[in-house]
Amino acid sequence: GDLYARQLGKADAARQLYGRFADELSHATHKMEVCLAAAWLEESHYDNKAKAIAWLDRALEASPGNSRVLLAMARLKGNHDASTLKQANDGRMYNAWGKREIRAGRYKAA
Repeated sequence: GDLYARQLGKADAARQLYGRFADELSHATHKMEVCLAAAWLEESHYDNKAKAIAWLDRALEASPGNSRVLLAMARLKGNHDASTLKQANDGRMYNAWGKREIRAGRYKAA
């Protein structure tokens, strides 16, 4: 999908590819990756935040607590609330959370 969108300029083909195969994937990690990529495509190429959020919701269904998906969701929604980020189930979140706090000027919270 990324090859279609970035290098070949065929975002519509990538969109169709993601839509067609996302539900056919049986491995949760693969499904999460496809949904995350589809969300990126919707946001970056189509400026469609609603569809991007829908894809991120699907990614969370496949991989609950995934930090990459939660960070993407928080960034997309402009949500700086720690409760969203605390749902993550891996250590990457603490680093990412600290960076977000520093960028927002909340040094003590970081």
